[in-house]
Amino acid sequence: MLLALFLTGISTSQDDAYSVARAGGFIARENEEVSEAQAIHDREFANVQNGVSSALLKVGADQTASQQLKQSIALGAVEYLLSGTANKSERNAIDLAIRTRGNQMSGLPKGLQEEVKSLLAYVEPANIEAVLRHSSVVSSDYNAVEQDQIQQASNLAKLRARELELTLPDTLESLFTTSSLNASDAFASDEATRYKLALT
Repeated sequence: MLLALFLTGISTSQDDAYSVARAGGFIARENEEVSEAQAIHDREFANVQNGVSSALLKVGADQTASQQLKQSIALGAVEYLLSGTANKSERNAIDLAIRTRGNQMSGLPKGLQEEVKSLLAYVEPANIEAVLRHSSVVSSDYNAVEQDQIQQASNLAKLRARELELTLPDTLESLFTTSSLNASDAFASDEATRYKLALT
C-alpha cells in the first residue's frame, strides 16, 4: 500500500515538475533560493529517500526518482525555451547548447543564454538523448509554422508583383497622357501669355 502511494507520488510529481518547467518554473526567480521545479524535485527526492531508508523502496529508488524528475523538468524547460525563439537558427542554437552542455552558446541571444544554463542543470548523460529528441520534435512544429509563414509572404509578394505587372502599362499610359496634357496646357498657356505681351 505504501509502495503504491510512493509510486503515485513520483508520477504526480513528474507531471507537476514538467508543467511547472513548461511555464518557466525551472528558472529561479529573484529572491528564490531554488526554482519552483527544483523545489518539486527536492521534495519528492526527500520523500523517496525516506522510503529507501525505511526499506519500503529498494536501494537506488531515490536516484531513479531524481533522474525521472530531472528529465521531466528538462523536457518542460525545452518547450518553454523553444516557445520563445524567433527562428530556426535560435532553435538550432539551443540544441547545440544542450548537446555541448553549454560549451557552444555563442549563437544564442544573451537573454536566452541564462535560461539555457538553468535548463542544463537538469540535463544529464542519462537523459540528454531524450531531451534532444523532444527538442527536435517540438522544433519541427515551430519550423513548419515558420516555413508556412515564409511561403505565405513569398506568395503575397508574387501576387503583388503580378498585380503591378498587370496594372503598370495602364498606369504608365495614364501618366504619359496626364504629362502630355499638362505639357500641352503649359505650352498653350505660355503661347497665350506671349501673344498678350506682344499685343501690349
